[in-house]
Amino acid sequence: MNIGRWHVVSINSGEGAISAPRLEWIRRNLAGDHHRCELAYWHHPRWSSGTQHGSDPRMGPLWKVLYRHGVDVALNGHEHNYERFKLMNPAGTWAPRVGIREFVVGTGGLSHYPLGRPIRGSQVRIDDRFGVLRLVLHPRSYEWEFVAGDGHVLDAGRHSCHL
Repeated sequence: MNIGRWHVVSINSGEGAISAPRLEWIRRNLAGDHHRCELAYWHHPRWSSGTQHGSDPRMGPLWKVLYRHGVDVALNGHEHNYERFKLMNPAGTWAPRVGIREFVVGTGGLSHYPLGRPIRGSQVRIDDRFGVLRLVLHPRSYEWEFVAGDGHVLDAGRHSCHL
């Protein structure tokens, strides 16, 4: 799906969903796309400091495909907290020019899950507030705000898309 100048890919990350045929479909979808900015979203986070579910290594092959094709942003849920990561590569290390920024946003209102010790790449962590992530997708960049239920902005920033 395309939203303005962004290409957006919705992925089913349920049990067994990240199969070889599914990864091939994602590869073809991204290879055929020529948007400068790309966003992918699915449920189970590749990286998470959460104590309920944590990082999901089953998403590793997916992360590799997304990284190879220059995806800029990954949105996930599953953990009932908010966590923003640095631009990361498939090994889970900082990749400042080509990495994917992951947001884990499971703060819709059911309950909170505690965060454990921060894992590598974690930049902002909130596990005691409900809220929403507001994304503004510009033609060559994106802005984010994590807005708490009371309207206070608890995290915000802006970053350019990959070249």
